[in-house]
Amino acid sequence: MKRRIAGVCTLAAVAAAVAFPLAANAADGLAAPTFSQEGGRFTESATVALTAPQGAEIRYTLDGSTPTAKSPIYKKPLVIEETSNLAAVSIKGGVTSPAEIEGYIIKAEEEPQLSFFVMSDVHTSSLDDKNRGIWSSHFDTLASINPDPDLIISNGDQINDDNNNTAPDHQVVKTIFDENIDRLGLDDTPILMSHGNHDVGNADMAKYYGDWFPNASGGYYEKTIDGQTFLVIDTERYSGAQRTWLQGRLAALSAESGALNTPIFVVGHRPTANTVYDGAQASNAALTSDLSGYPQAVYFSPAIRTCT
Repeated sequence: MKRRIAGVCTLAAVAAAVAFPLAANAADGLAAPTFSQEGGRFTESATVALTAPQGAEIRYTLDGSTPTAKSPIYKKPLVIEETSNLAAVSIKGGVTSPAEIEGYIIKAEEEPQLSFFVMSDVHTSSLDDKNRGIWSSHFDTLASINPDPDLIISNGDQINDDNNNTAPDHQVVKTIFDENIDRLGLDDTPILMSHGNHDVGNADMAKYYGDWFPNASGGYYEKTIDGQTFLVIDTERYSGAQRTWLQGRLAALSAESGALNTPIFVVGHRPTANTVYDGAQASNAALTSDLSGYPQAVYFSPAIRTCT
């Protein structure tokens, strides 16, 4: 895959090149070769020099298989330009050492597949100059990281309502976002919002945010951004029709070709159970259970981001 996903949650589709250093000495004392460069991820080629005990020759492979006396013989430092698992053994007097293996992930031409921001708990209700200045600074910080993101997510608690009927405060948030989006030239950037415990009702959010929050009744919805799937849920009422919907979408997406290598982003305001320090804000044990069967699911919440 040419590109990777970048942002708050960064994922890369990389080959399974992993370092597996084995025992350095065989029973007879012949040591495995040493590597001048440990395995890892590289944006350019990796040059690796191998050193064996005096008088021993080195045989190696680049696919992770155990080298034999018929494998290529090491003569000079290896320049690794493609993702490889380098395995090497020392051979002396008919004795072969254990193999030493290192994985080298080469991603020299990699570009982001998707770059997006996740914010939460805007908690604002004022359009005075001070508040406008604060949010102007916040958006400037985002722009300094990436001036042209593919997506912005505001993950719950846009306002401060505690059942005090302050739904019109959502217009304040909408205005602040619109002003900064226009100022920074981000008019074509999609925005997704989730419902938090301080956001009054879903109908009110849909009224003020429109396409940013398209489900006035259930608070949950799906968006595809540049080929990536985002499932936004309402963690204030994760049950019934919403839970059935999420279970169905996770199952359907996971049945598609290449599903295990394709992330499914799930966005909700409250963290899942046992993912925050004191558990005070964790809820929805059913959500934890539903996500656990999908290793490619990436869950975003304000307190923590979990990959289950």
